[in-house]
Amino acid sequence: MVWTPRNDRTGDHGQLDLVMLARALHSRLGTLSPSGYLEGKTALRDFVVEMLGDSLLDAEELIDLLEVYGFLEFDADPADPEGAEEGHWYVNPL
Repeated sequence: MVWTPRNDRTGDHGQLDLVMLARALHSRLGTLSPSGYLEGKTALRDFVVEMLGDSLLDAEELIDLLEVYGFLEFDADPADPEGAEEGHWYVNPL
């Protein structure tokens, strides 16, 4: 699976392999699992910005794609206020 930025405003990545990104994110986080749906997703986005030097927008897009393709999972129902606050994010590097 490959991601291509919409334009070149994020640097010269060209295409980015989502499996490699998931593995790098998993390696970077170790046993940490960011908690809270929005807070955790923001922390994951910030890791991607730090790792790749991408814009916040591109990093958010990458996090969304990782979630859609099953590389990121949230272990609670984000629609439930208690679950959204207490759940954790996990990286599945496949």
